[in-house]
Amino acid sequence: MTTAALTFGCAFLAFSPPLALLFLLTYSKANLIIVVTTSAFAYLLSTVLSSLFWLPVPSSLQSNPYVLIFPSIVFQFVARAAFVWLYHRVEHSVERSVRRHERVEGRNRAAAAGGGSSNSNNNGDNADGDNADGDNADGDNADGDNADGDNADGDNADGGDSDNDGEPQADSAKLRLELNDWSSALAAGTGFGGMHSFFLYGTLLASESGNLGTLYQPSCEIMPSLVNSAIMAYMFGILDVFWMLFTFYGMRRRRDAGTFESDGGLQPLSSSSSSAGAAAGVGASSNSRGPPGRAGSTVSFADDAMGGSSGIGNLAPYQLGNDKRGGNVGLILVLLSHCAAALSTVPNSTDNGCVVALPCLAVVLLVTALVFKVTCSGHYLPTAQRRRLWERTASMAAEGSRAGRYED
Repeated sequence: MTTAALTFGCAFLAFSPPLALLFLLTYSKANLIIVVTTSAFAYLLSTVLSSLFWLPVPSSLQSNPYVLIFPSIVFQFVARAAFVWLYHRVEHSVERSVRRHERVEGRNRAAAAGGGSSNSNNNGDNADGDNADGDNADGDNADGDNADGDNADGDNADGGDSDNDGEPQADSAKLRLELNDWSSALAAGTGFGGMHSFFLYGTLLASESGNLGTLYQPSCEIMPSLVNSAIMAYMFGILDVFWMLFTFYGMRRRRDAGTFESDGGLQPLSSSSSSAGAAAGVGASSNSRGPPGRAGSTVSFADDAMGGSSGIGNLAPYQLGNDKRGGNVGLILVLLSHCAAALSTVPNSTDNGCVVALPCLAVVLLVTALVFKVTCSGHYLPTAQRRRLWERTASMAAEGSRAGRYED
C-alpha cells in the first residue's frame, strides 16, 4: 500500500509553487484572489477546447503524442492571451471611472472655490459701506474685527482647501484596483499553473492514495510514478508562472502599440500627479535615484520611455523593447518555451524515458527563467505603474518620518 508519507510528500512537492504564491502573495488581497480564480477558469476553458479537438481524431493517430501536444499548446496560449486581454479591458474600465470621478470632484471644488470668493467680495463691499456710514471709532473696530476675521477665514480657507484636495485623492486611491503587472501576472500564473498541476497530478494522486503497493511504470522504473509525476507537475507549475509573466509583458506592449499612453502604460504626468510627485520628492526629469522619503531623493522615469522609432530607448540589444515588436517577441518566447517543455516529456513514452525527460524539462525551466531575467525583468512594469509605486512608497516614508517627529 502506498504510504501516507509518500502520498503527502509528493502532493506537497507537486502543488508547492502555486500554494506558496497563493498564501504568500495573493491570499491577503481580494483583487488578486479574483485574478487567481478567473485565470484557473481560463485554463479549464483551454482543456475543454483541447478535448473537443481530440474527439474527432481517429484512433490510429491517438497514439501519436504530437497530435495532442501542439493543439494543447495553442489552446493554452490563446487562453492566456484572452485572459490578459480581458484583464486589460477591466483595468481600462476602472481607470476611466476613476478619472470621471476625479473630473467631477475637480469641478465641485472649483465651484465651491468660486462661490467662496464671491461671498468674500460681497462681505468686503458691505464692510466698506458700513465703515463709510458709521462712526469712526465703530468703523475702526469694525475694520479690526474684519481684518481679524479675514485672517481667520483665510487660514480656514487654506486649511479647508488642503483637506479638500486630499479627500478626492484618497477617494481615487480607494477606487483604483491598486494592482500592477507584477502582482497580477504572478496571481494569474498561480491560478493557471495550479489548475494545470491539478490536472497533471491530481488524478494519479487520487487513484493511488488507497491502492495496495506502489505503482511503477515502464517509463520510469527507477522511481515510483507518484514521484516522477510530482516532479513534472512541480516544474510545469513554475513554468506556467513564467509563461504568464511573458504574456502580461507581451500583451501590455501590444495593447499600447509603442505609445504607452493608455491607462497602464507610460502616460505623461498630469497636473495633479505632478504636484503629488513633487510633494513626495519625485522628479520626472531628474536622473538621480535614492531611497524614498529622504531629502533630495528623486527618481527618473524618463529613461524607460521609448527612444526613436525603434522603441528600445536605453535598453540593451538583448532586452525586449517597450514597443509592439518587443511584445510580439515576448509572446513568441512563450510558444517556444512551451513547445520545448512539452517535447521534453515525449521520452516518457519509452522505457525509462524519465531519465531523459526530467533533465530536459529542468533545462527548459532554467533557460526560461534566465531568458525572463535577462530580457524583461528589469523594465517589466510600465512607467505609470512604477511612478505610482514610487509615489506611494515616498508618501508612506514621509508619513512615517512625520509620525516619528510627533512621537519625539
